[in-house]
Amino acid sequence: MLDASGMALDHPSAPSRQKARRALLTIELTRGLNWQEPAETIDCRECQTDSIEFAAAEALHWLMQTQRTAPARGVTHYRVVAEAGAVVGGPP
Repeated sequence: MLDASGMALDHPSAPSRQKARRALLTIELTRGLNWQEPAETIDCRECQTDSIEFAAAEALHWLMQTQRTAPARGVTHYRVVAEAGAVVGGPP
């Protein structure tokens, strides 16, 4: 079987399916005084993009939806986290 470039999938240089599915960014919904130092992480999910802007927009939408539909969870902020740590968050 060949990939899109014509390389055999079992070839040593072929990308593994594990790598292809690895999340580039993680979105966290948190509770606390600010997003930089949350008191608690309420929920998180992987975001299959390397665009911080797209991940932040998705995070804000998820935050607002969760606050509206499940206020008892007490979610106050979102964070977009890369392998090196938190990149961006909000609301301020």
